[in-house]
Amino acid sequence: MIGGSQALRCLALAIRPLPAHGARPGGGLTHADEAGLTFVAVVAMHDPPRRECAAALQTCREAGIRVVMVTGDSPATAEAVGRQVGVLGLDAHADKDKIVSITGTEFDSLPEQQQLDAARSLAVFARVEPLHKLRLVELLRRQGHVVAMTGDGVNDAPALVRADIGIGMGSGTAVAKHASDMVLADDNFATIVAAVREGRAIYANTKQFIRYMISSNIGE
Repeated sequence: MIGGSQALRCLALAIRPLPAHGARPGGGLTHADEAGLTFVAVVAMHDPPRRECAAALQTCREAGIRVVMVTGDSPATAEAVGRQVGVLGLDAHADKDKIVSITGTEFDSLPEQQQLDAARSLAVFARVEPLHKLRLVELLRRQGHVVAMTGDGVNDAPALVRADIGIGMGSGTAVAKHASDMVLADDNFATIVAAVREGRAIYANTKQFIRYMISSNIGE
């Protein structure tokens, strides 16, 4: 795919002259008007990940947190972005027989056990629909994982509710934010990492306090 391997978002431009007498009130178009177009060009747009995203993902790995990219982008684009931010290694395609990503359609075609295996081992899911996100959350939870899910659209709400921790985006829809347990006001993945770090610190302090109280009460 043009530009996909460079993590570029591509937009194809095409034209078709329409007769003036055939114009409809309001300028509306139908599907028939989209047939017989003449290709003009492809515009490739670069939408780089946030600068701090790669470091945040590295922190996740060091903390034992697995990050899975679930996107509607093409496999080529998803894999390229995955390599940029560290979801995939730079040598992800060194072994040509190893599958590093899967599309929603391919995922649907798998029997349940292979879907469980894919959810367990793959880091990139491309061309997915909202129902695929919900399915992945359910499969991961079935395997005993604590799942945090991010989303911003209306259709993400079921997966956000089903996850152990639903994380909405500040720029997302009201439905997604209402379905979430927390909302990222800055839409920054690094904020999730900071929240996990704070939560683990509180948990560790609570354990130490309980241990201290038990030992001191036993002495009395």
